[in-house]
Amino acid sequence: MQINYDKVAMDYQASGRVDPVAMERLKPLMITMIKRYYPNFKEWDDLMQELRVITLEALLDFDPAHGAHALALIESRMKYHLLGKYKRQVVTTPLDDAFLVEDETSMDDFEALFYNDTLGEVFKELTYEEEKLIYLRYYTEMNYEDIGRALGFSRNTAARKINALLKKLRRLYKKQNKNTPKV
Repeated sequence: MQINYDKVAMDYQASGRVDPVAMERLKPLMITMIKRYYPNFKEWDDLMQELRVITLEALLDFDPAHGAHALALIESRMKYHLLGKYKRQVVTTPLDDAFLVEDETSMDDFEALFYNDTLGEVFKELTYEEEKLIYLRYYTEMNYEDIGRALGFSRNTAARKINALLKKLRRLYKKQNKNTPKV
């Protein structure tokens, strides 16, 4: 059975009540929107509740004279709510929070491995941001998308920075090998 959300909106505006079946039928849409526009699944229940509220607000704001269907209004409100929330989260995430990983590794553990390696002298020439990139990519095994999210830039920017960093490491390593006397 297909639900006419234009009618649901008009009934909600008139009576202040929404058919629970109509709200339940929006659950797959909410799940899809969260996966597409806000991939932080730690807040799953909160996001579902927020989208229910957004849906109710959209139903109240629906006006058939505008020429759009209620379902289209609901979908666009969900999308822009999630995008706005995600954008605020990315901007406000402190850079050092990227080091709080679930496997309880610490930056101290990382630095011990990082500087005691044969490449230690090369690594000492890296900036703090470059160290974080290496830590996130190779020690915590994050993908480019998660690194970008943690550090506040896009997936492509994360990939470009890491590739540029690898080139820099190769160049520094070759330079170190030329300056190291052979035994």
